[in-house]
Amino acid sequence: MKHEQATLRSLSDDTEHPALQQRSHRRIRRSRRHSRRRNYRRGHWWIYWKRHRKLPSRPSEQRDTHSNSRRIIVLLGILALLFGTVILATWYIQTFTDTSYGKNSRFISTTFHAHPKSDAIGFPATGVVFIFTAIVILCNELKLPNLVINSLLILTLLVTLISLIWRFSPLPIPRWADARYQYMKRHGMLDENGDPLPQFELSEEEDS
Repeated sequence: MKHEQATLRSLSDDTEHPALQQRSHRRIRRSRRHSRRRNYRRGHWWIYWKRHRKLPSRPSEQRDTHSNSRRIIVLLGILALLFGTVILATWYIQTFTDTSYGKNSRFISTTFHAHPKSDAIGFPATGVVFIFTAIVILCNELKLPNLVINSLLILTLLVTLISLIWRFSPLPIPRWADARYQYMKRHGMLDENGDPLPQFELSEEEDS
């Protein structure tokens, strides 16, 4: 019975009207044409999206960018530490030594800085601030406790505030930080009480 039904279906398909066959072929060609156009447009859209999309970065790329940023931060901390150390070393040589570098440094500082507080207070305070900032950066990268980092930040702010207040206030320069007073002390220009002798004056000429 099933075999007879299959043969009847095949005969009906073979004896189908030619007009119906043409119509079915046209429908098939039309559907194929539409599918091609759809795929073509979809392909162009896919290419555009593929070119302009923002792909999420891979874990390896994220690790690389994070490690590079950490290296840059550590490098900045080391540079700040070196810069602050150089500033403090220059101030020490300028204030407490009579070397050629110290004399030249005193001459240059008196030429460019009209007020002696700029060298006695501003110079060492700048070096200390750079050193504390570098230590804060390195401690943050080393994941030290927040108590240590916050304490260093508070010390940095205190040093900055005290130096600014002392610089613009009528308070005298501390003798231990005054380069001219230390120069007179080294060359016997002070009395027993540590005050300058009457024949000597704290002038820029005698400092050189």
